[in-house]
Amino acid sequence: MLINDIHSMIKELSSGSVLNAVPILCSADPNRNLESVMGKIEGMLQSSVFNFDQAVIQIEASTAGTEFADQVKRYLDTCQTTVTGLLAWSLSTKRYGLVRHKQSDGSIKYTL
Repeated sequence: MLINDIHSMIKELSSGSVLNAVPILCSADPNRNLESVMGKIEGMLQSSVFNFDQAVIQIEASTAGTEFADQVKRYLDTCQTTVTGLLAWSLSTKRYGLVRHKQSDGSIKYTL
């Protein structure tokens, strides 16, 4: 989960762990440029959201009118809720300490 890797990177690196997408992608980047790697990860996240949303549309369309439509919709809603919950938890948990970086507009801003 890329969003978790971004939020946990500082904690993991300070404990000597490099099992995180950010340093792995940095080591694969010829320029070793954190800014470009973060841009790449942002693109990957945006692409994942788009692909998930498209999959939901396609699955709902393919099951519309079937006896399973309500169950499929409930399942897809649960998937969306789980992802949203993970993001909300990662932003608010003391584990990553991101709450202290919360801006007045609700965004989180911190230096990696």
